Amino acid sequence: MRAILCLTVLSSISQGLAAEPKTVDYTRDIKPLFADRCYACHGPDAAQRKAKLRLDVRDEAVREAIRPGNADESALVRRITSPHDDEVMPPPQSKKARFTPAEVETIRRWINEGAPFEQHWAYVKPVRPPVPTTGGGFGG
Repeated sequence: MRAILCLTVLSSISQGLAAEPKTVDYTRDIKPLFADRCYACHGPDAAQRKAKLRLDVRDEAVREAIRPGNADESALVRRITSPHDDEVMPPPQSKKARFTPAEVETIRRWINEGAPFEQHWAYVKPVRPPVPTTGGGFGG
């Protein structure tokens, strides 16, 4: 009986570890995809930028390609899922891999969650945490 209980607990733990996170994290899940496949043409380098679209700056990405909360109405999703070589992103001539179905689903989830962009940790002002309390002094 103990062995069955242990196996059940271990199985539950391993399934929990393998499950997708509840929310999509821009820095962990989205930014690496964009950096690999999008930023060469839609990133910070103005000389290389195509279609005046930046996907590395939220205000510009939202204005042109992303509809926060509505992946179905986002041009970005239409372009990365297009079956047409003259529309699909990244374009075939870029020699970049197409987004996999799992990556598309992650992008769709992120957009439906509001498409939050997080600032790089190096630009976030540190905040001193509160001093912990001991709950009543020494010796309890």
